[in-house]
Amino acid sequence: MQDSRVTFPGNRISGAFFTGSAVLLGVIFILSVVVLFEGWSIHEVALEWWRLRFGIIALVAVATLSFQHRAVFMRKANENEIHFWKQFTSFFIYTKREFDVEKLSTNTRTSTSTSDNGNRTTSYTTYVYEGGKQIFVFDGTKDDLCDLVPELTRNSNEKSTVASDNPIDGDKPVENSESKEWWN
Repeated sequence: MQDSRVTFPGNRISGAFFTGSAVLLGVIFILSVVVLFEGWSIHEVALEWWRLRFGIIALVAVATLSFQHRAVFMRKANENEIHFWKQFTSFFIYTKREFDVEKLSTNTRTSTSTSDNGNRTTSYTTYVYEGGKQIFVFDGTKDDLCDLVPELTRNSNEKSTVASDNPIDGDKPVENSESKEWWN
């Protein structure tokens, strides 16, 4: 077995910061191009950029840091431990923990929504647990962790719930193999 690593976005808030700052930077750029066609000179646009320089620098810094904010799961060859850390860059790691593979479990919530034109969208949120304690949440299925922790692919008799946007349905229990406590 070789060393393997799986990387996820640090958290959902980082994704929102990145998206928001990238959109604002895009709006500033597009407005700059539009005002050039409206008769502004390049000098006037440059002056406006100069006035906005601190805001632009802050947006670039937020976009860069939030894009680089990552959660990393790593398993070294011939080890029965998972190394987990969160980082803003590869040089700035702010939390690091190790977990025994047998104590890891996952639970995936499936959410289905239907648009007005009848298109169904399914999203998955997976919770990773060590023992009974939640250690990480990511958007996706446990299959994203299967290369790293093949023990999570075993079948389970545990029930999970499927959340639907139809209030009549409520949360229905379904049989799945999305979560298992491995020490039992």
